[in-house]
Amino acid sequence: MLLFSTHGEMIESAPLESNLRFTPTPQDDGKLTVSEIFDMEVKANLVTLSACETGLARGSKGGFPQGDDLVGLSRAFIHAGTPSVVASLWKVSDEATVEMMRSFYRNLQTMPKAEALQQAQLGLAKSSGMISSHPYFWAPFILVGDWK
Repeated sequence: MLLFSTHGEMIESAPLESNLRFTPTPQDDGKLTVSEIFDMEVKANLVTLSACETGLARGSKGGFPQGDDLVGLSRAFIHAGTPSVVASLWKVSDEATVEMMRSFYRNLQTMPKAEALQQAQLGLAKSSGMISSHPYFWAPFILVGDWK
C-alpha cells in the first residue's frame, strides 16, 4: 500500500501535468505528474491519494474529454499497475481527512476496501464535535478500480 498525504493539483487545460506536490529540491520541482506516473510501474495493491481533487480527470470539471478516456491521477496509478486507488473529488479538510484515513486504514485490517471506506465515511458522518458531519467533510473520497 502507498499513502500520499500531500497537496494535489488538477490542471484542466493540461491534464498530463496534474500532479501531487512534494518538497522541491534544486534538482527536482517537487511535482509528481500524471505523465510521470503513466511511465512508472507501481506494485502496490492500493494507492491512497489523500490530497485535494486527486479523483478528478480531464472533462470532470465541466468540459468533455477528448478521446474515450479521462486523464487524471487516479487513472494514471491504475495504468501504472495499481488495482485500487482512493482519491478525492474536491478540496478536502485536513482535520477530517486525517480522521477518515485513520479509520479507513484501521478498517482495512478486517474489511474489504470498499467496506472499509464506507465505514470510515459513515463514522465521520455520524461524528459530533470538532469535525462536521456535513457531506463536504466525509464524501469527497472514492474508491476507483478493484473494490475487494
